[in-house]
Amino acid sequence: MIDKYGDKGRYYARSPEEYESLAKDPAKNFKINEKSKIERLAGLELEARGDLPGPIVRDTNPAGAEFIDATGVKWDVKGWYSKFAPKGYTLEKAIADIEESLSKGENVIIDSSKMFPEHIDEVREAVKELGLSDKLLWWP
Repeated sequence: MIDKYGDKGRYYARSPEEYESLAKDPAKNFKINEKSKIERLAGLELEARGDLPGPIVRDTNPAGAEFIDATGVKWDVKGWYSKFAPKGYTLEKAIADIEESLSKGENVIIDSSKMFPEHIDEVREAVKELGLSDKLLWWP
């Protein structure tokens, strides 16, 4: 991340155990997988950019969000695969997923890394029209 954000990033010293805990998914019996590693990267990059007040920690509730920021706000990571639409992505599914997280009192990090640009634009416009933009962060 230093290559990407240089000395302008906000970095917090973490032990190897703390770094690993950011990828342990309570919903998956605290296992680490590729998805949970991507979630960790999203959280840490948003923290380094200054979008998430840090240091963030993993939410240990299996039915909870991915992260809790330094102010106590919970953040759930949501992402959809445009390549596999309509199974992986539809606007209706994306909005339903976002609204479900918001209904639980969680804000949403949208992982747009596997979305086509037109789908990103579609979701951005829909959440703007619904007045939800202030509860969302976009990554990358």
